[in-house]
Amino acid sequence: MYTIMVLVGVRGSGKTTVIGNIRNSRGIVVLQPSTTRCPRSDEINEYDFVDRSLWNESDFAWTINVSNELYGMKLSHLLSVPKGDVGLTVFHPEKLQTLEEFRHREDIEFITIGLDTVESFEEQVRRINDDAQRNEGEQAFIDQHKIVKNCDVVLSGSSDVVQEAVKQIAILLCSRGVLHGEAIKALISASSLLKSATLENIQPASYDLRLGDT
Repeated sequence: MYTIMVLVGVRGSGKTTVIGNIRNSRGIVVLQPSTTRCPRSDEINEYDFVDRSLWNESDFAWTINVSNELYGMKLSHLLSVPKGDVGLTVFHPEKLQTLEEFRHREDIEFITIGLDTVESFEEQVRRINDDAQRNEGEQAFIDQHKIVKNCDVVLSGSSDVVQEAVKQIAILLCSRGVLHGEAIKALISASSLLKSATLENIQPASYDLRLGDT
C-alpha cells in the first residue's frame, strides 16, 4: 500500500516552509504537484509548472481549480513512492473533497495533516505580505480554517515544532511500530495527541497519567 501525508492549511500557514525543511528527511518522499500558475520567487522545486495548453487531465490522479489556475498530482508520480516510504504533498482546504473522493482506492492511504498555525485573517494578511493575489478574503479564511481543524491530525506552533511533528508522524507511518517518546513529545508540543499534558511525564514509549487534586 502507498501511504501519502497531505499538508492542509490556509495560505500563509507554512506548508512551503515545512516541505522545504523536511525534503531530505529519511523515509519521506516529497511529491511535486503540477500547476498552471506562474512560480513565486520563494519557491524551489515545490511545483511542476505546466503550460495550460499542455495540461492533460488523464495524466492526473486529481485536478482542482484555485483562483482560475489548475493544480493536480500526476498519478505516475503518486505511485512512484517506494514501498516502506511515505509521500508528502499539500492540498488546498476548500478542495479537500476532491481528495476524499480519491480515498476509496484500496492501494493508497491518505493521512491529512492540518496546519493550524494562523489564528486570524489579520495574521494571514501579514504572513502573505498583503499579496492581493493570495488573499481570498476573510470568509474564505474562516471556512478554510474550520476544514483544517477537522483533518486527521491537527498541528500548531512554530515552524520548527510543526516540522518535527510531521517528521515523527512519517517515521511512525513507515515503521507502524510503538509510539515512542520522541514522537509523543513532538505531537504534544504541536498541540496534538494529548491536551494539558506535561512533558516530564513522557517515558521511552508511554505517557504517565497522574491523579488530580480531586
